[in-house]
Amino acid sequence: MATGLPTFPQFSVHENAVDIRWKKWVKRLDNLLVGMNIKDKDRKRALFLHFAGDEVNDIFDTLPNTGNDYKTAVERLTEYFAPKKNTEFEVFKFRQTRQMSSENIDSFHTRLRQLGQNCEFVDCDKEIKSQIIQGCSSTRLRRRALQEDMDLHKLIAMARSMEISHLQAQEIEKKTDRAYPQREDTNAVKRKSNGGWSKQNRTHSNKPSQVCRNCGGNFPHEKPCPAKGKVCHSCKKYNHFSKVCKSKKLVKQVEDKSSQPSNESSSDEYLYGIQTINQVKSKQPKTAVTVDGLTLNILVDTGSSINVMEETSYNKMRNKKKLQKASTKLFAYGSTKPLPVIGTCVASIESKQRIVTALFYVVKGCNGNLLSYETSVNLQLIPVISAVSEQREEKLCEKYASIFEGIGKLENTQVDIHIDDNVKPVAQPLRRIPFHVRKHVEAELDRPQVLASSVNTPNI
Repeated sequence: MATGLPTFPQFSVHENAVDIRWKKWVKRLDNLLVGMNIKDKDRKRALFLHFAGDEVNDIFDTLPNTGNDYKTAVERLTEYFAPKKNTEFEVFKFRQTRQMSSENIDSFHTRLRQLGQNCEFVDCDKEIKSQIIQGCSSTRLRRRALQEDMDLHKLIAMARSMEISHLQAQEIEKKTDRAYPQREDTNAVKRKSNGGWSKQNRTHSNKPSQVCRNCGGNFPHEKPCPAKGKVCHSCKKYNHFSKVCKSKKLVKQVEDKSSQPSNESSSDEYLYGIQTINQVKSKQPKTAVTVDGLTLNILVDTGSSINVMEETSYNKMRNKKKLQKASTKLFAYGSTKPLPVIGTCVASIESKQRIVTALFYVVKGCNGNLLSYETSVNLQLIPVISAVSEQREEKLCEKYASIFEGIGKLENTQVDIHIDDNVKPVAQPLRRIPFHVRKHVEAELDRPQVLASSVNTPNI
């Protein structure tokens, strides 16, 4: 009794990687013919051309020496779809292969195994092991593989174990964070989005509040409005702060925050560390410090007011502290676009001299770490920079008053003028005096003090 043929996909000629797909298709067809218990060569050839499809049959009709059996037909089409390969190029592709971020070790191993089939390696397992060590995304696996002498199977087993333990640890840490969330202290002092400091009380956090149009705080106030009687820095009017000022006039001024108290502070912080690209780099003031057990080569920036840690360094920390949301915007020197801040954390910083605790802003990317001027001084990495005060200048002027009066002149001193006799003298032309200042020059020359000084005995 006749039975219908099973469903088998035809081979597509016009898709990419024809040679690899053709070899896979032929292997799948061989498995089907074995499963159907077909051993006759003529039947196998007929089924082979039937399942291959019209496109393959059109190509098969143009090929010479196709024979009458199954094996010859497969060989001729294999020569057509998979011509002689370039071994050197196949080895190059194998060496350039790297593990992708979303790829596990088994998928990476399978991909290397497929590429290695065309490379004609003497010991394929050894080459795959070497490429896994060089191209895997896990630094921990690479270090273990270099420390211990192991074969490919042991390396794959260890990589699987590391991947499973990493996923399990992440799941446990997520559950721990949900079960024990960080508590917020009552009456904790926090930085607001506008940069000012506010005292947050839990007892009033659930009450609905409005924004005061004069100070920008919660309304109604428990006490008199803090903006009452204050002068706006933008429009110079009374009873409101500049952050809520509705005037379009902007007053740009430089204020010394340490000497002039203000009712508000800026929420913007500026960084002054600059990296040169495609230029000869000068030696940067970097030093090695330990931040929560992690040694960092950090840049000392006396122009920065905050400490910055790159995301890469934060991920390397063993005891990571949970990042808090940052409300302050960070700007690099000369930039108007804020840096991508992930969050903030308080960390312990240790130098050769001292150990201090400071706040770090964690920035996305890997552009380097930075120490502020205040933290560098506290760690005794740089001396305290102090300017000469005006009172000291006045004292110096009073103590040496004779030096700062009249025209300076060096008297009672013999001066030797060294002349090179080998140099030929050159007479410089007289510089002409502009016409509109000639009278002033003549009047200056006619003064008795100038004349008396000019006829005085020289000190040569």
